[in-house]
Amino acid sequence: MTLDYTKLEFNINRTGGFTFPLAMSIWKTQYKTFDNFERTLRGNYDGTEFNDYFDVVRAAWDDAAVLTVEQAFTTKNIEHRRVIFNAIGVENLMASLKPTLVDRQTITRDNLVFDKDGKSRTETLVDTYELYQIDGERLFEGTEAAERWRFQRDRNIYAVKCKDASTDREYWIYVTDEAARGKDALEAIAWTYMLKSGTKTNEVYRQGEVIIAKHGNTEEPNHWGRVYHMNKEEYLTKIKAQS
Repeated sequence: MTLDYTKLEFNINRTGGFTFPLAMSIWKTQYKTFDNFERTLRGNYDGTEFNDYFDVVRAAWDDAAVLTVEQAFTTKNIEHRRVIFNAIGVENLMASLKPTLVDRQTITRDNLVFDKDGKSRTETLVDTYELYQIDGERLFEGTEAAERWRFQRDRNIYAVKCKDASTDREYWIYVTDEAARGKDALEAIAWTYMLKSGTKTNEVYRQGEVIIAKHGNTEEPNHWGRVYHMNKEEYLTKIKAQS
């Protein structure tokens, strides 16, 4: 019996319930070409059991619509929305929102890197941070959600654009109005780090999303549960290694 794949629902990124047309849009947006899609999904598997499935996808590929930012914002299923945002990619999303550059700063500092044996060496790290402002009016422009989110229109949204120290990939990190109040890209990125209150933090080491702080004497031992956002001066002087 041959399956009618166009009538099935599909799992994408461990999320189920995607209809065939929506799944096609996600695959086309994420993989760009059918060859990339087939190569990624087949991997090193040389079997022929799924040839009929790939034949159906190949036949529908050219006519499939790519995802739009409006779809990402208006999809009701929050898990589906997450998959759609991931397929579109943050760079395409931000480009569609036409953010305004507020501040750009480049810093040079010594950075510790470690080998597999735990031995360290110092290298020069050059980091550039850009603070962008996004007009709240553009977030849901032209969508059915525009009226529902009308309270957001009068607010500006802020994000910091920076590169990963080890992979050179670009990232956009949301920051609050308060973090961007000084229109300072370094103050904004510093805000994304949180430390324990009531302690003397001497050094900070970051591996991906893991932050390790080296403390001196505890000044207020009863306040260990409290945290605060790092400021610009601390960011420039206390971070010893990041990767």
